[in-house]
Amino acid sequence: MEALIRVVDKGPDEDHSKAGDVIAVCPDGWQWSAAELANPDWRIIRVPILQAQADAFLSRANNPLVKRRREWTIDLSRLPNPARFTGTRSQGIITMTRAQVVAAAVKKP
Repeated sequence: MEALIRVVDKGPDEDHSKAGDVIAVCPDGWQWSAAELANPDWRIIRVPILQAQADAFLSRANNPLVKRRREWTIDLSRLPNPARFTGTRSQGIITMTRAQVVAAAVKKP
């Protein structure tokens, strides 16, 4: 699968997407738009995750009092070569292993 990940906070509010939030998950070979491929606030990773894992990354909190956009996040500092997820976007799709992404997955408090 391929996942679009935010690498900087969209804004300060709790319901804004945050760095490490998975915005979308699509099948391998997805035709990403020029905006998705070029936006410096996003990265696209190719990773062989299971559908259940993809669903977890896209899930919201079950508590109606919690406004955060996602229940799970990817701690970008735990990924190999975290510099790929900061600054100017210099490459297209980043290939990672399932183990790398799962090791960086964090449930939000």
